[in-house]
Amino acid sequence: MKPVAPHQARFYEKAPWDTVICKLCPHECVIAPSRTGVCGVRTNRDGELTVDNYGRVTSEDFLSSEDLPLYHFKPSMTWVQYSGRGCTMRCPFCNTYNYSQVGGVRSFAMTPGQLVATAIEKRCGGIAFGVNEPATMHEFICDVFMEARDAGLQTHVATGGMWSPDALREMAPMLSAATFGLKGLKSSFLQTILGADLDAILGNIDLLMTMGVHVEFSWLVIPGETDDPAQAEPLARIVGQFDQVPPIILLPYQPAFTWNREGAELRHLQAFRAALKNVYPGTIYEAHPESLAQNTCCPKCARPLVRRGLAGLIVTSHDGGRAKENCPGCGTPVPYVA
Repeated sequence: MKPVAPHQARFYEKAPWDTVICKLCPHECVIAPSRTGVCGVRTNRDGELTVDNYGRVTSEDFLSSEDLPLYHFKPSMTWVQYSGRGCTMRCPFCNTYNYSQVGGVRSFAMTPGQLVATAIEKRCGGIAFGVNEPATMHEFICDVFMEARDAGLQTHVATGGMWSPDALREMAPMLSAATFGLKGLKSSFLQTILGADLDAILGNIDLLMTMGVHVEFSWLVIPGETDDPAQAEPLARIVGQFDQVPPIILLPYQPAFTWNREGAELRHLQAFRAALKNVYPGTIYEAHPESLAQNTCCPKCARPLVRRGLAGLIVTSHDGGRAKENCPGCGTPVPYVA
């Protein structure tokens, strides 16, 4: 593995005795010399905060928008998704814990220009960051996204939302879309079990929404925690802030890392659909009683505009001289970014 020199971090303050206070996320870790913060990848080196994972890529995958997940943004587009190491949360059920918490995954050095060149060479329409928490790679992602936007590429992050508002404001002008992975709306569960701050996450959702970034949500269905249909009501209040209701992709929990609870089924889909619009059963493409719920339909005439299933993704052709931003049946604007 080629060594990469430590990269200077942004968003931190110096403190007495060569300690530093990291300001990248709501934890605001006070880091002693030679120690890291909660994320595990930002190290105090002689009173200066450095980024250990700058330019260190742990995976490269070519995915559809739905796989990010992203259901109402460029549904026919292919993305290249990259990941690194570290996380600002401590979910005991994380299914990518080797990337986010424990470590042990191999990484390889890449420059922002190399990532952009790969996307262009493979004819991808955008670059995304996920698998681990993108906030831990803030400096690198900003540099990548700056070059990506100059090259005409779309940009996306899949985040838990534990980011500082100042850092997000810096990234937002370069960010096309974001998927917030919600793991419930109970402050006690988020703070005690996951190490997350609900108010900070909700504030960041509002921030990106205000700054014009396309926002979607995934909802992890955790048995005994987030599978109560009553949680659809506070979720509806959150998405009600948007002019156009964003998608909510329901993801089934599976035993992973230190949790061995029985896996979740999306049996409450109907209850969520009754309280919310644009609810999708994510990651289920096999025969399923709610498989049609994966389709995106015209909000006026209910004509399927995007079909998802075993045959893959089919975006309805837009004929008759109509612009592709409109339903070919009734001319109503489509509910997604075409």
